[in-house]
Amino acid sequence: MNRLKAAPGRFIIFATLFFIAIFVVENINHRFWLNDFRVYYSAAQAMINGTKVYDTLFALGSGYYKYSPFTSLLILPFIFFSYPVAAVLQFIFLCFSIIAVFIVASHILNRYVFNGKPENENLFLSLAFFCVVNHLVRELHLGNINMLLLFLLCLSLLFMLNKKTILAGIMLAVVIITKPFFVLLFFPLLMHREFKTIFSSSVSLLLFVVNPAILTGFPKNIELHRDWIRTMLEHNASFPSNNTIENLVRVYVDPGLPGNFQYAVMLLACIGYFMFYYRSKKLIKGKTEQSKLRVSNFVLEWFAWIAAMPLIFKTDTQHFLLSLPLILFLLRRITMAKKYAWTICFIILMCIYGANSSDLLGKVLSLKMDKSGILGLSNIIIIVWTLVTYVKLCKERPDVPSPWFETQSVVAR
Repeated sequence: MNRLKAAPGRFIIFATLFFIAIFVVENINHRFWLNDFRVYYSAAQAMINGTKVYDTLFALGSGYYKYSPFTSLLILPFIFFSYPVAAVLQFIFLCFSIIAVFIVASHILNRYVFNGKPENENLFLSLAFFCVVNHLVRELHLGNINMLLLFLLCLSLLFMLNKKTILAGIMLAVVIITKPFFVLLFFPLLMHREFKTIFSSSVSLLLFVVNPAILTGFPKNIELHRDWIRTMLEHNASFPSNNTIENLVRVYVDPGLPGNFQYAVMLLACIGYFMFYYRSKKLIKGKTEQSKLRVSNFVLEWFAWIAAMPLIFKTDTQHFLLSLPLILFLLRRITMAKKYAWTICFIILMCIYGANSSDLLGKVLSLKMDKSGILGLSNIIIIVWTLVTYVKLCKERPDVPSPWFETQSVVAR
Protein backbone atom coordinates (compact mmCIF):
# COMPACT_ATOMS: atom_id res chain seq x y z
CA MET A 1 0.00 0.00 0.00
CA ASN A 2 1.23 3.46 -0.81
CA ARG A 3 2.18 5.36 2.30
CA LEU A 4 -0.14 8.03 3.57
CA LYS A 5 1.05 11.58 3.10
CA ALA A 6 2.82 13.31 5.95
CA ALA A 7 0.47 13.37 8.93
CA PRO A 8 -1.19 16.71 9.78
CA GLY A 9 0.88 17.39 12.89
CA ARG A 10 -0.93 20.48 14.14
CA PHE A 11 -4.29 18.74 13.97
CA ILE A 12 -2.87 15.78 15.90
CA ILE A 13 -1.54 18.12 18.60
CA PHE A 14 -4.85 19.98 18.73
CA ALA A 15 -6.88 16.76 19.08
CA THR A 16 -4.46 15.34 21.66
CA LEU A 17 -4.70 18.47 23.83
CA PHE A 18 -8.49 18.28 23.60
CA PHE A 19 -8.46 14.63 24.70
CA ILE A 20 -6.14 15.43 27.61
CA ALA A 21 -8.55 18.18 28.69
CA ILE A 22 -11.48 15.73 28.55
CA PHE A 23 -9.51 13.19 30.58
CA VAL A 24 -8.63 15.76 33.25
CA VAL A 25 -12.15 17.18 33.50
CA GLU A 26 -13.72 13.72 33.69
CA ASN A 27 -11.41 12.76 36.55
CA ILE A 28 -11.86 16.05 38.41
CA ASN A 29 -15.63 15.59 38.22
CA HIS A 30 -15.29 11.91 39.22
CA ARG A 31 -17.06 10.92 35.98
CA PHE A 32 -14.33 8.83 34.38
CA TRP A 33 -16.58 5.78 34.24
CA LEU A 34 -16.50 4.45 30.66
CA ASN A 35 -19.61 2.42 31.44
CA ASP A 36 -19.83 0.83 28.00
CA PHE A 37 -16.25 -0.32 28.30
CA ARG A 38 -17.00 -1.63 31.79
CA VAL A 39 -19.59 -3.91 30.16
CA TYR A 40 -17.03 -5.22 27.63
CA TYR A 41 -14.44 -5.68 30.38
CA SER A 42 -16.85 -7.52 32.69
CA ALA A 43 -18.11 -9.74 29.87
CA ALA A 44 -14.55 -10.75 29.03
CA GLN A 45 -13.98 -11.62 32.68
CA ALA A 46 -17.17 -13.67 32.70
CA MET A 47 -16.02 -15.50 29.56
CA ILE A 48 -12.75 -16.45 31.23
CA ASN A 49 -14.39 -17.42 34.53
CA GLY A 50 -17.10 -19.46 32.83
CA THR A 51 -19.90 -17.39 34.36
CA LYS A 52 -22.91 -15.91 32.59
CA VAL A 53 -21.98 -13.48 29.81
CA TYR A 54 -25.46 -12.49 28.60
CA ASP A 55 -28.51 -11.36 30.63
CA THR A 56 -26.20 -10.02 33.34
CA LEU A 57 -26.27 -6.34 34.30
CA PHE A 58 -22.61 -5.30 34.27
CA ALA A 59 -23.13 -1.51 34.55
CA LEU A 60 -25.79 1.11 35.13
CA GLY A 61 -28.42 1.78 32.45
CA SER A 62 -28.44 -0.62 29.51
CA GLY A 63 -25.39 -2.36 30.90
CA TYR A 64 -26.00 -5.75 29.34
CA TYR A 65 -23.44 -7.28 27.02
CA LYS A 66 -24.88 -7.32 23.48
CA TYR A 67 -21.87 -8.17 21.35
CA SER A 68 -20.58 -11.47 20.00
CA PRO A 69 -18.53 -13.99 22.00
CA PHE A 70 -15.61 -13.30 19.64
CA THR A 71 -15.74 -9.58 20.44
CA SER A 72 -15.28 -10.36 24.11
CA LEU A 73 -12.11 -12.28 23.18
CA LEU A 74 -10.70 -9.06 21.71
CA ILE A 75 -11.10 -7.43 25.14
CA LEU A 76 -9.17 -10.19 26.95
CA PRO A 77 -5.81 -8.32 26.99
CA PHE A 78 -7.44 -5.58 29.08
CA ILE A 79 -8.52 -7.91 31.90
CA PHE A 80 -4.89 -8.49 32.90
CA PHE A 81 -5.08 -4.98 34.34
CA SER A 82 -7.31 -3.61 37.08
CA TYR A 83 -10.39 -1.83 35.74
CA PRO A 84 -9.08 1.72 36.46
CA VAL A 85 -5.89 0.99 34.53
CA ALA A 86 -7.77 -0.78 31.75
CA ALA A 87 -10.14 2.21 31.45
CA VAL A 88 -7.20 4.58 30.95
CA LEU A 89 -5.73 2.27 28.31
CA GLN A 90 -9.11 2.10 26.54
CA PHE A 91 -9.39 5.89 26.62
CA ILE A 92 -5.94 6.25 25.02
CA PHE A 93 -6.80 3.57 22.45
CA LEU A 94 -10.03 5.37 21.52
CA CYS A 95 -8.25 8.71 21.21
CA PHE A 96 -5.79 7.14 18.80
CA SER A 97 -8.66 5.61 16.81
CA ILE A 98 -10.48 8.95 16.56
CA ILE A 99 -7.42 10.78 15.25
CA ALA A 100 -6.73 7.91 12.84
CA VAL A 101 -10.28 8.05 11.45
CA PHE A 102 -9.93 11.72 10.58
CA ILE A 103 -6.59 11.18 8.88
CA VAL A 104 -7.46 7.98 6.97
CA ALA A 105 -10.97 9.08 5.87
CA SER A 106 -9.58 12.44 4.73
CA HIS A 107 -6.75 10.71 2.88
CA ILE A 108 -9.22 8.45 1.02
CA LEU A 109 -11.34 11.42 -0.04
CA ASN A 110 -8.28 13.48 -1.00
CA ARG A 111 -6.78 10.73 -3.10
CA TYR A 112 -9.75 9.05 -4.72
CA VAL A 113 -12.41 11.77 -4.90
CA PHE A 114 -10.87 15.24 -4.78
CA ASN A 115 -7.48 14.44 -6.31
CA GLY A 116 -5.58 16.62 -3.88
CA LYS A 117 -5.26 17.91 -0.34
CA PRO A 118 -7.09 20.97 0.98
CA GLU A 119 -5.09 24.18 1.20
CA ASN A 120 -4.71 23.97 4.97
CA GLU A 121 -5.29 20.38 6.01
CA ASN A 122 -4.73 21.04 9.71
CA LEU A 123 -7.39 23.77 9.78
CA PHE A 124 -9.74 21.69 7.65
CA LEU A 125 -9.54 18.66 9.97
CA SER A 126 -9.89 20.87 13.04
CA LEU A 127 -13.11 22.37 11.64
CA ALA A 128 -14.43 18.87 10.95
CA PHE A 129 -13.48 17.92 14.50
CA PHE A 130 -15.67 20.72 15.87
CA CYS A 131 -18.59 19.46 13.77
CA VAL A 132 -18.66 16.18 15.71
CA VAL A 133 -17.11 17.23 19.02
CA ASN A 134 -20.29 16.79 21.07
CA HIS A 135 -20.68 13.20 19.91
CA LEU A 136 -16.98 12.56 20.52
CA VAL A 137 -17.24 13.73 24.12
CA ARG A 138 -20.07 11.27 24.76
CA GLU A 139 -18.22 8.50 22.94
CA LEU A 140 -15.21 8.97 25.19
CA HIS A 141 -17.32 9.34 28.32
CA LEU A 142 -18.92 5.95 27.65
CA GLY A 143 -15.79 4.29 26.31
CA ASN A 144 -17.73 3.13 23.24
CA ILE A 145 -16.13 1.68 20.10
CA ASN A 146 -18.00 3.32 17.21
CA MET A 147 -14.99 5.34 16.06
CA LEU A 148 -12.80 2.26 16.31
CA LEU A 149 -15.23 0.39 14.04
CA LEU A 150 -15.30 3.34 11.63
CA PHE A 151 -11.50 3.27 11.58
CA LEU A 152 -11.57 -0.42 10.66
CA LEU A 153 -14.13 0.28 7.92
CA CYS A 154 -11.92 3.05 6.51
CA LEU A 155 -8.94 0.69 6.57
CA SER A 156 -11.01 -2.01 4.87
CA LEU A 157 -11.89 0.42 2.09
CA LEU A 158 -8.29 1.58 1.77
CA PHE A 159 -7.08 -2.02 1.52
CA MET A 160 -9.64 -2.73 -1.20
CA LEU A 161 -8.58 0.34 -3.14
CA ASN A 162 -5.01 -0.97 -2.96
CA LYS A 163 -5.99 -4.53 -3.99
CA LYS A 164 -5.28 -6.05 -0.56
CA THR A 165 -8.56 -7.94 -0.45
CA ILE A 166 -7.65 -10.46 2.26
CA LEU A 167 -6.83 -7.73 4.79
CA ALA A 168 -9.91 -5.78 3.67
CA GLY A 169 -12.13 -8.80 4.28
CA ILE A 170 -10.65 -9.45 7.72
CA MET A 171 -11.18 -5.83 8.80
CA LEU A 172 -14.77 -5.90 7.56
CA ALA A 173 -15.41 -9.23 9.30
CA VAL A 174 -14.25 -7.82 12.66
CA VAL A 175 -16.78 -5.01 12.26
CA ILE A 176 -19.62 -7.33 11.20
CA ILE A 177 -19.04 -9.84 14.01
CA THR A 178 -19.20 -6.91 16.44
CA LYS A 179 -22.26 -5.23 14.89
CA PRO A 180 -23.93 -7.55 12.37
CA PHE A 181 -26.02 -4.85 10.68
CA PHE A 182 -22.84 -3.84 8.82
CA VAL A 183 -23.40 -6.94 6.66
CA LEU A 184 -25.37 -4.53 4.44
CA LEU A 185 -21.98 -3.34 3.21
CA PHE A 186 -21.93 -6.49 1.12
CA PHE A 187 -24.29 -4.65 -1.28
CA PRO A 188 -21.68 -2.18 -2.60
CA LEU A 189 -19.14 -5.02 -2.61
CA LEU A 190 -21.41 -7.11 -4.81
CA MET A 191 -22.22 -4.24 -7.16
CA HIS A 192 -18.54 -3.39 -7.58
CA ARG A 193 -17.55 -7.06 -7.90
CA GLU A 194 -15.34 -7.15 -4.84
CA PHE A 195 -15.85 -10.91 -4.66
CA LYS A 196 -12.45 -11.65 -3.13
CA THR A 197 -13.20 -9.28 -0.26
CA ILE A 198 -16.59 -10.91 0.26
CA PHE A 199 -14.96 -14.35 0.31
CA SER A 200 -12.23 -13.24 2.71
CA SER A 201 -14.79 -11.61 4.98
CA SER A 202 -17.08 -14.66 4.93
CA VAL A 203 -14.25 -17.06 5.80
CA SER A 204 -13.08 -14.73 8.57
CA LEU A 205 -16.60 -14.54 10.00
CA LEU A 206 -16.81 -18.32 10.09
CA LEU A 207 -13.50 -18.49 11.94
CA PHE A 208 -14.62 -15.77 14.36
CA VAL A 209 -17.75 -17.76 15.19
CA VAL A 210 -15.73 -20.93 15.84
CA ASN A 211 -12.78 -19.33 17.69
CA PRO A 212 -14.43 -18.95 21.14
CA ALA A 213 -14.82 -22.74 21.23
CA ILE A 214 -11.06 -22.98 21.85
CA LEU A 215 -11.69 -21.33 25.22
CA THR A 216 -15.20 -22.52 26.05
CA GLY A 217 -15.67 -25.78 24.17
CA PHE A 218 -18.12 -26.27 21.29
CA PRO A 219 -21.32 -26.87 23.30
CA LYS A 220 -20.77 -23.72 25.37
CA ASN A 221 -19.85 -21.77 22.25
CA ILE A 222 -23.13 -22.74 20.60
CA GLU A 223 -25.01 -21.70 23.73
CA LEU A 224 -23.21 -18.35 23.83
CA HIS A 225 -24.11 -17.62 20.22
CA ARG A 226 -27.76 -18.51 20.86
CA ASP A 227 -27.78 -16.10 23.80
CA TRP A 228 -26.11 -13.43 21.67
CA ILE A 229 -28.67 -13.68 18.86
CA ARG A 230 -31.56 -13.60 21.34
CA THR A 231 -30.05 -10.59 23.13
CA MET A 232 -29.63 -8.71 19.85
CA LEU A 233 -33.25 -9.35 18.83
CA GLU A 234 -34.56 -8.27 22.23
CA HIS A 235 -32.39 -5.16 22.17
CA ASN A 236 -33.62 -4.21 18.70
CA ALA A 237 -37.24 -4.68 19.77
CA SER A 238 -36.99 -2.68 22.99
CA PHE A 239 -34.31 -0.03 22.39
CA PRO A 240 -35.87 3.47 22.33
CA SER A 241 -34.30 5.13 19.28
CA ASN A 242 -35.93 8.36 18.14
CA ASN A 243 -33.70 8.91 15.14
CA THR A 244 -34.37 5.97 12.84
CA ILE A 245 -36.33 6.47 9.62
CA GLU A 246 -38.95 4.13 11.04
CA ASN A 247 -39.50 6.32 14.09
CA LEU A 248 -39.39 9.55 12.07
CA VAL A 249 -42.18 8.25 9.83
CA ARG A 250 -44.18 7.30 12.92
CA VAL A 251 -43.69 10.76 14.46
CA TYR A 252 -44.32 12.89 11.38
CA VAL A 253 -46.55 10.72 9.17
CA ASP A 254 -48.39 7.81 10.77
CA PRO A 255 -47.95 6.61 14.37
CA GLY A 256 -49.95 3.46 13.63
CA LEU A 257 -47.43 1.77 11.35
CA PRO A 258 -46.98 -2.00 11.80
CA GLY A 259 -44.04 -3.28 13.82
CA ASN A 260 -42.32 -4.79 10.78
CA PHE A 261 -42.04 -1.42 9.04
CA GLN A 262 -38.30 -1.52 9.68
CA TYR A 263 -37.98 -4.18 6.98
CA ALA A 264 -39.70 -1.84 4.53
CA VAL A 265 -37.14 0.82 5.44
CA MET A 266 -34.33 -1.64 4.70
CA LEU A 267 -35.92 -2.48 1.35
CA LEU A 268 -36.30 1.20 0.46
CA ALA A 269 -32.67 1.83 1.43
CA CYS A 270 -31.57 -0.95 -0.92
CA ILE A 271 -33.77 0.38 -3.74
CA GLY A 272 -32.41 3.89 -3.20
CA TYR A 273 -28.87 2.55 -3.33
CA PHE A 274 -29.44 0.67 -6.58
CA MET A 275 -30.98 3.78 -8.14
CA PHE A 276 -27.96 5.86 -7.12
CA TYR A 277 -25.56 3.16 -8.33
CA TYR A 278 -27.06 2.92 -11.81
CA ARG A 279 -27.51 6.69 -12.04
CA SER A 280 -23.87 7.42 -11.23
CA LYS A 281 -22.73 4.55 -13.46
CA LYS A 282 -24.68 6.04 -16.36
CA LEU A 283 -23.21 9.50 -15.75
CA ILE A 284 -19.60 8.31 -15.99
CA LYS A 285 -20.18 6.16 -19.07
CA GLY A 286 -17.91 7.33 -21.87
CA LYS A 287 -15.84 9.63 -19.66
CA THR A 288 -12.12 9.56 -20.30
CA GLU A 289 -11.37 8.91 -16.63
CA GLN A 290 -14.11 6.29 -16.23
CA SER A 291 -12.00 3.89 -14.15
CA LYS A 292 -11.11 6.64 -11.67
CA LEU A 293 -14.74 7.71 -11.45
CA ARG A 294 -15.82 4.15 -10.70
CA VAL A 295 -13.41 4.19 -7.77
CA SER A 296 -14.76 7.52 -6.47
CA ASN A 297 -18.31 6.14 -6.87
CA PHE A 298 -17.37 3.16 -4.73
CA VAL A 299 -15.85 5.40 -2.05
CA LEU A 300 -18.98 7.55 -1.78
CA GLU A 301 -21.30 4.53 -1.80
CA TRP A 302 -19.27 2.85 0.96
CA PHE A 303 -19.32 5.93 3.19
CA ALA A 304 -23.01 6.60 2.50
CA TRP A 305 -24.00 3.05 3.49
CA ILE A 306 -22.01 3.39 6.72
CA ALA A 307 -23.69 6.72 7.53
CA ALA A 308 -27.13 5.23 6.88
CA MET A 309 -26.82 2.42 9.47
CA PRO A 310 -28.18 4.37 12.50
CA LEU A 311 -31.11 5.50 10.35
CA ILE A 312 -32.06 1.90 9.56
CA PHE A 313 -31.29 0.17 12.86
CA LYS A 314 -32.03 1.20 16.44
CA THR A 315 -28.83 2.48 17.99
CA ASP A 316 -27.63 5.18 20.36
CA THR A 317 -26.74 8.68 19.21
CA GLN A 318 -22.97 8.08 19.10
CA HIS A 319 -23.51 5.88 16.05
CA PHE A 320 -24.16 9.05 14.06
CA LEU A 321 -20.42 9.62 14.23
CA LEU A 322 -20.43 7.17 11.32
CA SER A 323 -21.39 10.14 9.12
CA LEU A 324 -17.97 11.75 9.65
CA PRO A 325 -16.59 10.84 6.18
CA LEU A 326 -19.62 12.46 4.53
CA ILE A 327 -19.19 15.54 6.71
CA LEU A 328 -15.57 15.69 5.55
CA PHE A 329 -16.79 15.47 1.94
CA LEU A 330 -19.36 18.26 2.35
CA LEU A 331 -17.00 20.51 4.26
CA ARG A 332 -14.34 20.06 1.59
CA ARG A 333 -16.78 20.79 -1.23
CA ILE A 334 -18.15 23.89 0.51
CA THR A 335 -14.72 25.31 1.27
CA MET A 336 -13.78 24.82 -2.38
CA ALA A 337 -17.01 26.34 -3.74
CA LYS A 338 -16.79 29.41 -1.46
CA LYS A 339 -20.52 30.06 -1.64
CA TYR A 340 -21.87 31.90 1.40
CA ALA A 341 -25.35 30.37 1.16
CA TRP A 342 -23.88 26.85 1.23
CA THR A 343 -21.65 27.79 4.15
CA ILE A 344 -24.56 29.14 6.19
CA CYS A 345 -26.67 26.05 5.43
CA PHE A 346 -23.80 23.79 6.43
CA ILE A 347 -23.26 25.62 9.73
CA ILE A 348 -26.96 25.36 10.56
CA LEU A 349 -26.96 21.67 9.64
CA MET A 350 -23.94 20.98 11.86
CA CYS A 351 -25.59 22.80 14.76
CA ILE A 352 -28.67 20.59 14.37
CA TYR A 353 -26.51 17.48 13.94
CA GLY A 354 -24.02 18.04 16.72
CA ALA A 355 -25.19 20.66 19.22
CA ASN A 356 -27.91 18.77 21.10
CA SER A 357 -26.41 18.75 24.57
CA SER A 358 -28.23 19.26 27.85
CA ASP A 359 -25.22 21.30 29.02
CA LEU A 360 -25.69 23.69 26.09
CA LEU A 361 -29.47 23.72 25.63
CA GLY A 362 -30.82 22.64 29.01
CA LYS A 363 -32.49 19.32 29.72
CA VAL A 364 -35.99 20.33 28.58
CA LEU A 365 -35.00 21.63 25.12
CA SER A 366 -32.45 18.85 24.64
CA LEU A 367 -35.10 16.22 25.40
CA LYS A 368 -37.55 17.84 22.97
CA MET A 369 -34.95 17.79 20.21
CA ASP A 370 -34.19 14.16 20.92
CA LYS A 371 -37.83 13.10 20.86
CA SER A 372 -38.41 14.95 17.59
CA GLY A 373 -35.63 12.98 15.92
CA ILE A 374 -33.69 16.08 14.88
CA LEU A 375 -30.43 14.14 14.79
CA GLY A 376 -31.89 11.55 12.42
CA LEU A 377 -33.33 14.26 10.17
CA SER A 378 -29.99 16.03 10.03
CA ASN A 379 -28.26 12.77 9.13
CA ILE A 380 -30.70 12.20 6.26
CA ILE A 381 -29.88 15.70 4.98
CA ILE A 382 -26.15 14.97 5.23
CA ILE A 383 -26.50 11.80 3.15
CA VAL A 384 -28.85 13.30 0.55
CA TRP A 385 -26.80 16.50 0.23
CA THR A 386 -23.64 14.45 -0.26
CA LEU A 387 -25.13 12.20 -2.94
CA VAL A 388 -26.83 15.05 -4.80
CA THR A 389 -23.59 17.06 -4.75
CA TYR A 390 -21.63 14.07 -5.97
CA VAL A 391 -24.05 13.35 -8.84
CA LYS A 392 -23.83 17.01 -9.86
CA LEU A 393 -20.05 16.79 -9.87
CA CYS A 394 -20.23 13.67 -12.05
CA LYS A 395 -22.35 15.60 -14.55
CA GLU A 396 -19.86 18.45 -14.60
CA ARG A 397 -16.81 16.22 -14.84
CA PRO A 398 -15.03 16.94 -18.16
CA ASP A 399 -14.29 14.24 -20.71
CA VAL A 400 -10.58 15.02 -20.61
CA PRO A 401 -8.19 13.94 -17.84
CA SER A 402 -8.14 16.60 -15.14
CA PRO A 403 -8.72 16.68 -11.38
CA TRP A 404 -11.98 18.08 -10.04
CA PHE A 405 -10.79 20.86 -7.82
CA GLU A 406 -7.02 20.87 -7.62
CA THR A 407 -4.19 21.36 -10.08
CA GLN A 408 -2.28 18.50 -8.50
CA SER A 409 -3.52 14.95 -8.99
CA VAL A 410 -2.52 12.28 -6.51
CA VAL A 411 -4.68 9.50 -7.93
CA ALA A 412 -2.24 8.67 -10.69
CA ARG A 413 0.71 8.37 -8.34
